Amino acid sequence: MAEPRIALVCPTYGQFDYAMRTIESFSRHTADPWTFVVDDASPDWGDPNWQEFLGAGALPITVHRFPENGGLTRSWNWGIRTAVARGADYVIAGNSDILFCEGWHHGLIHALESGYALAGPITNAPGRTAMAQAHVATYYPGYQLTDDPAYLDFLSGELRTHYRNRVVEARVNGFFQMARAEVWLTGQFDEAHIYRPRNDFYPSGAPNPTPLMTFNEDELQNRWFHRGWRFAVCPSSFIFHYRAVSRGPNYLHGSWLRRTDS
Repeated sequence: MAEPRIALVCPTYGQFDYAMRTIESFSRHTADPWTFVVDDASPDWGDPNWQEFLGAGALPITVHRFPENGGLTRSWNWGIRTAVARGADYVIAGNSDILFCEGWHHGLIHALESGYALAGPITNAPGRTAMAQAHVATYYPGYQLTDDPAYLDFLSGELRTHYRNRVVEARVNGFFQMARAEVWLTGQFDEAHIYRPRNDFYPSGAPNPTPLMTFNEDELQNRWFHRGWRFAVCPSSFIFHYRAVSRGPNYLHGSWLRRTDS
């Protein structure tokens, strides 16, 4: 039986050293990977190391660069629709500051094939959407905050052993949202957008100061919830999250980290 084709939508805005590690780890730990790099008009796009990485042809990567800044939501919308159109079986709306581990996908795919519309992993630095439910320390009390690949693969194996096929019903954090291709399309906002392209107001009516970047995962899950769709956090799937590398210190909280090998 052929392995499923899994696409990662990797939005970038500078910080290409982190993006390269994200793409390399995804490709190394996924049987049939495909990365869609969607750049939001990074001013340092011509960085020689980044351009050499993209041009090497060693990894399956599709690149799209917007000439003017337009926010994260636009990048996810372009990437998901393109990945689905090109035949991906599953698509991840991800970040460019994450690390994949050995066996990362098993629990997520199990959840998506068991009736859940959207699935997410546990991590060291979840967003506010699902804090304790998605924090690795909830499930592995001896967790050590490190980006050492050997430790992360060991941790991933331990979690798969103890929590195989375990599902926690919860909203999914915005740094990593995975769904089947047909679900993304069925649940799209309109014929041109998966996510609502801008979110000017919070449900309270208060203005959203970053309408092109934030509240996108909340709006999507609110909309899907009213369809009767369910969401899952998977304790057997771990993704390391540096957190807010491109977005800046205003978005730092919890167990964030910066590269220890830089």
